[in-house]
Amino acid sequence: MGSQTLEQFARNLKNAGSSEGVAYELRRLMGGLASEGEGFAQKNYHKNGLRAPTGNLKGSINGAALTGNQGIGIVLRAGDHSQVVYAAVHEFGFPARNIPARPYISPAIAHLNKVMPDDLRGIIHAKVLGRKVRPV
Repeated sequence: MGSQTLEQFARNLKNAGSSEGVAYELRRLMGGLASEGEGFAQKNYHKNGLRAPTGNLKGSINGAALTGNQGIGIVLRAGDHSQVVYAAVHEFGFPARNIPARPYISPAIAHLNKVMPDDLRGIIHAKVLGRKVRPV
């Protein structure tokens, strides 16, 4: 799970000694999980046959840890409004144009849900161009 096991995380929290130490350990755990989710989504990109010549979509996939004012969580994102407007089309499909869904973010969320303890599963947030993504 991420860059450390839950047992290591618990041990590190016990040894943190201060609120700053706890915050550091939490950021470290969330950062590792965000990186793992990002990498998983990028692998899904290739598994689903998405191979755009520019690489903009794959390059727009990113994971980030939230541990500050925004709350505690993990955000997986893809697409932006200027270069990768088609990110949502690939994730969700576009039936009117016979374009099938080829999800790459939602399988990453499902993967993180499997490796995370039950009490942390609610902290994952994922969006593709502002649309919430649910795990498959």
